[in-house]
Amino acid sequence: MSIAAAIFCCVPGYAQLTTTLSPKANSAFEQYDAKVHAELQQRWQGRRSYLWLDEHAQQKKSAHSGQSVIQPMSGDGSVSVPDGVVYDWLGAMFMRGAKVEQVVRVLEDFDKHKDYYPEIIASRTVARNGDTVRGHWRIRKKSAITVVLDADVTARYSQDKPGDWHGESASTKVSEIEDPGTAQEHGLPPGEGHGFLWRFTAYWSLKQAPDGVYAECRTLSLSRSIPLGLGWAVQPIVKKMPRESLLSTLEGTRKAVLHSR
Repeated sequence: MSIAAAIFCCVPGYAQLTTTLSPKANSAFEQYDAKVHAELQQRWQGRRSYLWLDEHAQQKKSAHSGQSVIQPMSGDGSVSVPDGVVYDWLGAMFMRGAKVEQVVRVLEDFDKHKDYYPEIIASRTVARNGDTVRGHWRIRKKSAITVVLDADVTARYSQDKPGDWHGESASTKVSEIEDPGTAQEHGLPPGEGHGFLWRFTAYWSLKQAPDGVYAECRTLSLSRSIPLGLGWAVQPIVKKMPRESLLSTLEGTRKAVLHSR
């Protein structure tokens, strides 16, 4: 057993340490999400540089060399809101030799997401209507403890001009699963459980270059506030999950696009 796991086993009543998504936290996330969406609209509509990388030369150089660039977009990447925390991170990469249409096909194909995103252990396309796709994920987040979630997701990808695409992908329902993989498996009502992930949104900006595709993904997620007296145990987990998930998403997307050629 790891040291971290042993710590959680010794926290009195940790298994019963559940919480509920409050209307205040939900509203705060929606307001923050709307603010970020408005900022990105300025880029997609040509009122600012299309990519964040276009305004950060050193990070763009790092991305072009093959590195995944991960950047907190507000302080350390976390923003306290009433009864919760919003995490705001941006990830960027360059996929040499890729075409932007390949990247869009990968992001839209929920049926295959389980094959190249390690946190997604089951996935399927639910419905498609024009440029809007609805899908379902079963997500397993592993740290000192393991949390399994079912998430319904709606995604939409649009071309702003030749070579420039953006995408918006958001959870419409997230349920924590108790006793996953057993006869007792059942989902909790949305907004109930340990609160490590209540809601999430991902915004993609894709730009075709002569030698490949620049891709940026800005992720917003909402989790519980840190329980009083347990910050030493819980905070390291909930704070590192968004960054780790974003890095995994970038690497999984790159791998899928390269294999789709």
